[in-house]
Amino acid sequence: MESRLGGIDIHYLQTQEWLWIALIFFALFGGIALWQWRDKRWVARRFRPGEVIIMSFGVTFYGCESTEGRVPQQTGMLLLLETGLLYRTRFLGKEFMIPKERIKAVYVAKQHKGKDLYRYVMKVDFIDRHGRPDSAAFRVPYPKQWFSAIGKTLDITPVTQLPEEE
Repeated sequence: MESRLGGIDIHYLQTQEWLWIALIFFALFGGIALWQWRDKRWVARRFRPGEVIIMSFGVTFYGCESTEGRVPQQTGMLLLLETGLLYRTRFLGKEFMIPKERIKAVYVAKQHKGKDLYRYVMKVDFIDRHGRPDSAAFRVPYPKQWFSAIGKTLDITPVTQLPEEE
């Protein structure tokens, strides 16, 4: 008994591992592209042209020093606006805004919440809404561009001693 699917031998499809790998690759790539398209559409609807200075997808947010518990790792996008920094999670749509006037320092570090992150992150020291000092950590792509844009936009001098491989 021959098993066929629309004129294609099913046994042939089962033995073509490369085809399944390619399908999985394109599904993942398509999913990432879809998420970025969705995020860009959200930005276009929420902000006027020119309001967003710099934007990065695939940013990892390690939470704030003041938050109890372990160091979280949430993926999303980070926007630099004239009014401050806005982080938005990719899947949950939660937002975290640090207003420009509350940002006290931006620098490079490898530790956050007393834990070694084993990678360099951009830390932002700020005053929270209750008037207490706090710190947030972000892993951003192209950190040198971020530090440059932050320095120009927020009128602060970031500490940017990054190793050459960064």
